[in-house]
Amino acid sequence: MRGLDLSISLRPRTRSNAEGTKATERQATVRDLNAALSDPTLPKSPQIDNVRAMVESLDAFTQTMISLEGNYSTTASTQRKDLEAAYIEWGTQQAAQAPAIADLWNLLIRPEATAAASTYTTLVAPVTNNVTTGAA
Repeated sequence: MRGLDLSISLRPRTRSNAEGTKATERQATVRDLNAALSDPTLPKSPQIDNVRAMVESLDAFTQTMISLEGNYSTTASTQRKDLEAAYIEWGTQQAAQAPAIADLWNLLIRPEATAAASTYTTLVAPVTNNVTTGAA
């Protein structure tokens, strides 16, 4: 995808996939967003930066869960739940500060993070990325 196609072309598909209940559709949307965000011709903007921060934070959260899969101790389970709660709180705050990404968070990123947290029982480190709060 080139330039502004990210916001124009992906919006209908992203919203449709995100509203669906199938994890594979949400995962396909995340892959589409990663591909679009890697386009060197994508213009710089606060909205694109916010989308990138959300997608990268989900990738980091999921990869951490995957890399630490298999730790089933009580301590690890508690820490995993604490991380999930902290990540959900962080994302909710970011979406409130940058309303243009609220649908992305609520319909796509948050459900994927919740799915990752329930799939991988692990001890993980918190995600600390932040989105830009400029007008979009």
